[in-house]
This record gives sequence, C-alpha cells and structure tokens, in this order.
Amino acid sequence: MRLKTWRTVLELNDRKSKLTDTDRIKKITEFIEDLSSKKCYIKPSKEKECSCLSSLHGDVAAQNAISSYIFYWAQKTPFEQQMVLMEKINGVLLAEQLTKKKIISSRQKGGSRPFVVPYFGTNVEETDKKLNSIFICRESLCALYHFGGCKFAHLVRHAKKKTKPVHGNVGKMNVITRNHRENVVPLLQDFFRKAVLPYSGPRPTLFTHNFFTKSVEITPSDGIQELDPRYTKSRLYASFAWDHGWLVKYDPKSQGWDNPLLS
Repeated sequence: MRLKTWRTVLELNDRKSKLTDTDRIKKITEFIEDLSSKKCYIKPSKEKECSCLSSLHGDVAAQNAISSYIFYWAQKTPFEQQMVLMEKINGVLLAEQLTKKKIISSRQKGGSRPFVVPYFGTNVEETDKKLNSIFICRESLCALYHFGGCKFAHLVRHAKKKTKPVHGNVGKMNVITRNHRENVVPLLQDFFRKAVLPYSGPRPTLFTHNFFTKSVEITPSDGIQELDPRYTKSRLYASFAWDHGWLVKYDPKSQGWDNPLLS
C-alpha cells in the first residue's frame, strides 16, 4: 500500500476542504498517538524491535509540539521538504565521519536512533527537555513525515554525493520544445506583422457603437486593435503553419479546428 503524503491526508491542495488548521493538527496528533503505541516498522507487516516513540504515548503536550512542526513542514513544496530532511541526514553523516562508524545504515540489533524527534518549542521546560532527549530511528522519522523508505534512501545517496534531489528532466528541453523554439519562434514576429496586422482594425464594438449612435467618441489613445470578426488568431496561425509546410494537428479537446498544434 502506497503511503499518502501529509499534503494529501490533510487536504492542503483541496480548495473545497472543510478541514481547519486545528482539525489538521488534530489529525496528526491522533496519528502520533497511534504510532507511539506500536513498535517501529520497516513496513506495517515487518516490525522492528525498537519502540522509539513509546515515550510520547499519552503525552498530549509533546504530541502537539510535534504535530505543529509536521503541519508546518507539510505546507512546504516537495523540494523544500526534501531539503529539510537532507539537513537532518547531513548531520548524521557528519557524525559518521567523526566517529568512523555506520549510523544511518546501521544493521545492529534494533537499529540505531540517530535523529532527534522534530518539534516546535513549547516554552514549557519539562516538555522541551523531554522532546530534546528523544532520539528515533530512520523508520520512525519516515513514518512521522509520511515519507517513503525508498525516497529517504534516495535522499541519503544525494547527501553522500553532495547533490540536490532535482528530477533528471528539470532544465532539459524535450524534442518538441526544442523544435518549436528553433523553427517556429523566430518566425512569430513575421507571422504577427504579415498575417495578423493586415486583418486588424479598431475594436469592432467601439466602431459599431460610433457608427450607429453617430457619437463623437474617439478610439482610445492606446491604439488597441482587434481582428476582423471573420478571423481568429488560431485560424490565421493554422494557415501560417500550412504555408510553411508544417503538419497541422487539431486538439481533440477543442470544439473544432480553432486550436491547431504543430509537429
């Protein structure tokens, strides 16, 4: 079963969501209460021997401090979320270099607990002191953040290579875009000057109004012009493409031929 992100669970992208921020924090708190009553797990069917979050069970103040932070983190962009986690990973990797021991990928019985539980300070000394002393394993960290184990391992690899978790196609131009920019964009100025302007004139609505009312209104000084009602830019663009020998395709989602695509 695929783990749903907090953004999905909390309906942060749903404009029609009826959940308030208080409701969302309550959802996270209930999840933490349930999680703290169980053993840590690599996946629900494969439990570990540790129970990193057991000390949070029944502690509402501590759970709210963690929930507030998780809610804050969930509102960030996916890239920002990953960078926050990479900061935590980098801290553990630094500890590995200093101690010359494997920590983040330790195979010792019960696993290692290299991460401090994420939380917002409460200004209550007892609660803050308790939270600052709770160290958790990578599985519990992933569970709190609703972050998949494979995605977390991917971040670890990036942290070790000192690279950013950017998608491989970001910044790269696909064939269609490259073809359009090289062969079409340079001709758009000619298209506008030779194909659009000859059929343009004063705004039809204002022209018609002036003609029938015999008023002395003047066309706005900004010189805005529109195409003759018999033409559309899409139709002229299709003709322009055809004259250049390009294959004209039509968007099946449009209501006819007025939205041509080039290939």
